[in-house]
Amino acid sequence: MTARTEPTRVRNRLAGLLSHRRRIAAGLLAAAVLWGGFAAYQRHLAVTRVAFVNFPGFQLARIERARPSGAVRVESLDLAALERAADYPVVYVFGRGLQLEETQLAHLREAGRRGARLFVQGATNPALDVTNLRGPQLDAANAYLEFGGAENYARLLNFSRVELDGKSFRADPVQPPVERSMDVLFHLDDDLTFESVDAFDAYYAAQGLAKAGAPKIALLTSVPGPFNANRDHVDAFINALEGRAWNVYPVAAVEKRLDFLQQIAPDLVVVMPHGRLTLGRADEAIAWLRERDVPMLTPVSVFQNHDDWVSDQQGMAGAMLTMSVVLPELDGGVAPYTVAAQFTDADGYEIFDAVPARLETFCDL
Repeated sequence: MTARTEPTRVRNRLAGLLSHRRRIAAGLLAAAVLWGGFAAYQRHLAVTRVAFVNFPGFQLARIERARPSGAVRVESLDLAALERAADYPVVYVFGRGLQLEETQLAHLREAGRRGARLFVQGATNPALDVTNLRGPQLDAANAYLEFGGAENYARLLNFSRVELDGKSFRADPVQPPVERSMDVLFHLDDDLTFESVDAFDAYYAAQGLAKAGAPKIALLTSVPGPFNANRDHVDAFINALEGRAWNVYPVAAVEKRLDFLQQIAPDLVVVMPHGRLTLGRADEAIAWLRERDVPMLTPVSVFQNHDDWVSDQQGMAGAMLTMSVVLPELDGGVAPYTVAAQFTDADGYEIFDAVPARLETFCDL
């Protein structure tokens, strides 16, 4: 190496070093841009994953069907997997009958500390109520779920994305809950309800469904009802009865069952039972049915997968047997014949649906 080539070698090394540093800087800048873009996407654009814990499959199916867009994803989170609760921006927990171990409760609390918005609906044990919503958000979440129905469930999911997850992209303006009476008549048109028999009669006639001189059938739902669950089995029942040229009055009521029956003056009462016919008016209801000589049939919905029920030699036992058969018999109910059971739908939820052959047999009794 000569004195003349030494400066050239140094310059080349410096140039290589600078080039290497520029590449590192460019790489760091690109990584920062990518990370910033990813963070912005997650914060403003990404799908909102909403976890539902301890909710029955038939209710989740109704919520899934009401989902307004692909911007919100409904996911059932098993009690055994609550360590993943912190992965969700929004977590709804069905509190009725909820039982949690200390570690499971700790997972939910940790999710809340890490930013998840939590709401426990109807917590029967206050110690398990990890709700961290407050004020109008708390009231809205409770009302969406309490009133139920397709419109409220769609609004709940949109509210979850906009209000709780803070994302307005691919979302609508938040709408308030649709409040409805807990005592209504209804029909096949989803979420359409009637607070009086006269209003239902007017609708029925306008739809060309009223049949002059035909028998009146009062169809009383309970649990699951037309608003808190998938309603495939209820709709199938309405169609089957109307297909026999009868006037069908579907009723979803808590306190006004007897009042509606007295106004309808049915020739037959069909109750999808879950306990007594009325709350606090049992003797009055029995006397009214006896006085008018109105028969009351009590077709059963099985809270079990159809295939499991078929293979189960006992069929029904315990509290479910009491609610579905024993208590309705005290009111004079007869024919506790199974017409509906649970089936797995395309989304993997256990939903209620009619057992077609059994429903047809029942309607031909």
